Amino acid sequence: MQKQYSKSRSWCTPVSKGRTPEGKTVLNVTLFSCNNTSRVVPSVQLDANNSKFGFEDIYHVSNVIGEVFDCRSVEEAKLRYQNTIRTASEAVEARGCLAHVCFALDTSGSVTKQQFSKGRDFILDITAILGNDRRTKFAAGQYGRRTYKIASMTGDVATFNTEVGFSPYRHDSQTSVGSGIVFCHSQLRRARKNAADANIVNKMVVIGDGRNTFDPIRRANNFRRKVGGEISTVSIGYPGKEGERILSEVAGETGGVFTVDDYDELSEKVEDLVVEICGISLDL
Repeated sequence: MQKQYSKSRSWCTPVSKGRTPEGKTVLNVTLFSCNNTSRVVPSVQLDANNSKFGFEDIYHVSNVIGEVFDCRSVEEAKLRYQNTIRTASEAVEARGCLAHVCFALDTSGSVTKQQFSKGRDFILDITAILGNDRRTKFAAGQYGRRTYKIASMTGDVATFNTEVGFSPYRHDSQTSVGSGIVFCHSQLRRARKNAADANIVNKMVVIGDGRNTFDPIRRANNFRRKVGGEISTVSIGYPGKEGERILSEVAGETGGVFTVDDYDELSEKVEDLVVEICGISLDL
C-alpha cells in the first residue's frame, strides 16, 4: 500500500479576500520572516480560484488581527531536524544500508530557484545519512525539457555531493519527468548488473512539483518491472491536484509520497525515507 505523508503546516486558509481594480485577488494576511530582515506584507495577490496558499521555506502566515508568531519555534524545528540527521546517520553506521539510490531533480521553470535549492539540499541531507554505509552508491540527474546528468553512479560521496552542490538551476520551459526516470532507470540497471550482492536495494527518488509535459507513468512502471526497484516522490513547490496525481502514480503502490516545505515536518519525512530505503529501525 502506498504511503502518503501529510502536507506542511505552512499551508492555511485565507482570512478574507478582496479584489483590486484590475480584478486581481488580494488576501488579507501578514507575512513574517524569522530572520534579521523580517518584513511585513499586509496583502498578497494570489489566484482567485485557489482556496489555499503556502509560502516557501520559513515564511509563516499571521492574520491582520495581530497574532504573534514566535520565531523561536522555527529555530527549535531546525535543531530537531539536525538531531534527526545525526540520529539517522548513527543508525545507518550501526546497522548498514546496502543500496543504490538515484535522484531525479526538477529544474524546470515551474519550480522556483528557491524550491530547486530546497530539493538539492534534501538530496545532500539524504546522502549525508546513507553515506555512512560505504557500500551505498548514488547517482543524480536534473530533468526539464531534457535530462542533465549531475553524477553517474558512484560510491565517492564527497565528489557526488560536490557535483550536486554545484548543479545549476536551469529554468527550462518544459518538464519531462519521464526523462528523469529514464536517466535513473539506466543508472540503476547498470549498477544492479555490476553489483556483487544480489540483495542490494535499488531506489529512485523523483523530486519535483509533478507538473509534466510528457507521460512519466509508463516509464515508472517499466523501471519497476525491469529493474525490480521502487520509486519515492518528493514534492517541492505547489503541484496542484494534477501534479499530486502524477507524483502518486509515479510512486506506485509501494513507494512513498513526501512533501518538503518547512523544518517543522521535514524531520519525520527524512526519517521515513531513510527507513523506506534501508529497511532498518532508527532507534539505537
